[in-house]
Order: sequence, then structure tokens, then C-alpha cells
Amino acid sequence: MQRTSDDDRTPPVKDRILYWPIVLSAFWYWCLTLPPVEYSEGDLHPGPVLILAAPMLSFAIGTLLCVYWLGLGAWRRLVSTLILPITVLLLLYFEY
Repeated sequence: MQRTSDDDRTPPVKDRILYWPIVLSAFWYWCLTLPPVEYSEGDLHPGPVLILAAPMLSFAIGTLLCVYWLGLGAWRRLVSTLILPITVLLLLYFEY
């Protein structure tokens, strides 16, 4: 019996586009561009953790992953992860 396809010979593609950096970039854009809210005494507000520390942490993790993807030669993952640090830098530059 002969095979009709060469699927066994085709190597699987392990380098694919990652979606989580794009979603996280959109989330930080949404968080940092919300209009300012007047808080009264006793209200909970996000404070500096959400405004500055969390985006900078995601910037650092995204940069480290970009260096890792560059070392592996995974260009699609590199470009899709590079969106996160660039977006965070631009948001913080234009916001502050």
C-alpha cells in the first residue's frame, strides 16, 4: 500500500507568532490611557504598582525573552515579543 501524502517528511513548525505580548501591550495601553479618576478618602486605587511597576516588569521580561528568541533564531517569536517592550517604552515616554 502506498502513501498518498508526505506529511511524515514535513518538519513541524515550532517558530510561530505569540499572541500574549500583543494582548499584554493592549492591556497596558488601555490601563495607562484611562482618564484620571478623582478618588475620595477610603477608596482603593491602583497606585504606582499598576501604573509603573507592572509595565516595567513586563518590559524586562519581554526584553529577556527577545534576547532568548534571538539566540535561538526564532524570528517570528522575536518580532511578536518585541512588540511588548516597544509599546511599554512608548507609553511611558508619551505618558510622563
